[in-house]
Amino acid sequence: MSIHTVESEIPLEQMNYFVHALHGAHTGYDLFQCLKEIATKYNFKWFVAAERPSEHTTLKDCIFVTNWRPELVEALMHHEPLYTHDFARQLRTSTLPFILLSPETEITPENRVLAECHREHGHAMMFVLPMIGRADDEFDGNLVFSGDREEPGLAETMQLTFIALHAHVALNRLSSGRIQPKVDLSKRQIEILTLLSNGSSLKEIAKKMKLSQNTVGFHLRNASALLNARTRTETVAKAIRNQIIK
Repeated sequence: MSIHTVESEIPLEQMNYFVHALHGAHTGYDLFQCLKEIATKYNFKWFVAAERPSEHTTLKDCIFVTNWRPELVEALMHHEPLYTHDFARQLRTSTLPFILLSPETEITPENRVLAECHREHGHAMMFVLPMIGRADDEFDGNLVFSGDREEPGLAETMQLTFIALHAHVALNRLSSGRIQPKVDLSKRQIEILTLLSNGSSLKEIAKKMKLSQNTVGFHLRNASALLNARTRTETVAKAIRNQIIK
């Protein structure tokens, strides 16, 4: 396999063009076209913007926009749950840009099948730009560029990180109304979340439902896990967004 080693740092004018294009993206298709142009300019062939993988989501659930071939996505789906793989752990926890895969990457036996799957489809090098959602309604995931080229140098990394910041703004805007995969909560979990959304405290909920506070907390933690939420506020927000409660 040949690895392209073209220097891909681009002029400031081109950077400004991409920033304006990202802020002007009003649809998923607009964002797709913009990311495709950015990938091409930096000698990448592929890109994907996807939410961080969780125990309760599949790869297809996580992907927001991509030009990956459907065959690759289907091949990776055969290795679910991807959440358990080390690749997924890196995508969940990393906060700085990093190389997920390259010809020089030392592949563990656990990740060998996934790495070979990516390489067979032309993803010899995968460069990840984390996008951390600071609020409940922000996109929390990664922008990944990949192809048969060398690892980005410092200048390219700085430019792509800057571009990713503006892509994150576009993703926040476009994903704000996105309905997440259906999650089945119990009637008790739904009742607790409904009361929380109305401003009730755990103590008040326990009294109203004639349960102990520990039991209410148990049901709330389970609901949070099912919705892949980290806080009570995020749990309620995701329940509303998924139309589980009103």
